[in-house]
Amino acid sequence: MPIMVITGASSGLGRVLTEYFASRSYTVCAVARRADKLQELVDAYPDAVKAYAADVAQVEQVQDVFAHIYEEHGSVDVLINNASVFSSCAFHEESLSTIDRLIDTNLKGTMYSTHAVLKAMVKQQHGHVINIASVSGTHGILGQGVYGASKHGVVGFSDVIGQEVKEHGVHVCAICPGGIDTPLWNESNPYPGKREDLIKPEELAELVGFVLDKPTLYKKMIMFPMCEWH
Repeated sequence: MPIMVITGASSGLGRVLTEYFASRSYTVCAVARRADKLQELVDAYPDAVKAYAADVAQVEQVQDVFAHIYEEHGSVDVLINNASVFSSCAFHEESLSTIDRLIDTNLKGTMYSTHAVLKAMVKQQHGHVINIASVSGTHGILGQGVYGASKHGVVGFSDVIGQEVKEHGVHVCAICPGGIDTPLWNESNPYPGKREDLIKPEELAELVGFVLDKPTLYKKMIMFPMCEWH
């Protein structure tokens, strides 16, 4: 069974991705901060999901958790960098702690996790790195200065490392979705369009499956609900 690592696996899109690939002959190493939520996934898919509690914003935790993954499974075939936090705020009103939290999780967490697998993928001459970015990483969206900066960084990072490793059989893809139907959108953070128009997480899971199944290198994919345009 191929070995897949999914960060931010305990809720939202990450949970759906974990469930999707756990039911499709992958061993999924689910990484997230909340051990209780990870255990729910293990209980639901005891033969396919392995839980690893870690905060991707903490480099020591990332190094430790990937060391455990390699020790227990020997290799990683697919890394999905999904862990992310969000803030919508005019930049001059944003707190410095929020700036650190978004950059540390969204950008540096993606870099830390990718660094932990890329050398081994190059050595084994195959692998996929799927970075869940955002349409906010393709152009400026009002109120998303910090979030957009973190996701622009993810898109640019994906572009560069994709060039570096493609000759070694490693494919890097940045997926840039618009609004997704997850708990991110709630009463305190309402979606500006119709809730029913949001992208279903299952659709994105199917898209990732499509990318993994094809020999073609998909560099960057942009999609959004019909009520948006980016």
